[in-house]
Amino acid sequence: MKFKTLGNRNAPAVLFFHAMGGDGMMKIQIVKIGFGGKQ
Repeated sequence: MKFKTLGNRNAPAVLFFHAMGGDGMMKIQIVKIGFGGKQ
């Protein structure tokens, strides 16, 4: 997962896993789109 390499290993990973536990697909899609656009 690329978010880990962006900065703090803990914060993005935690946010990512919280998104998975919560709304799952929707939030992951948003995160993917957001990070994908930055690349």
